[in-house]
Amino acid sequence: MSVTLALNVDQLKTLIGQCNLEEKIELIRYLEKETFESRFRRLLKNLQTDELTFEEITQEVENIRQKHYEKTN
Repeated sequence: MSVTLALNVDQLKTLIGQCNLEEKIELIRYLEKETFESRFRRLLKNLQTDELTFEEITQEVENIRQKHYEKTN
């Protein structure tokens, strides 16, 4: 027997609100697995840029290193 249950987002949120912590964590892990590919592709797309040169990146790294060095001394 197959059954379909239609819920809107608010109803789903209400149901999730009734779950205990362990069930919520299980749902989070499930959603992370289900959405990993699309989140990863979005991250890669956001990271692609022609706006920064290698020299600019190197300079920023050196600036951060210098600030870190100054804090430790």
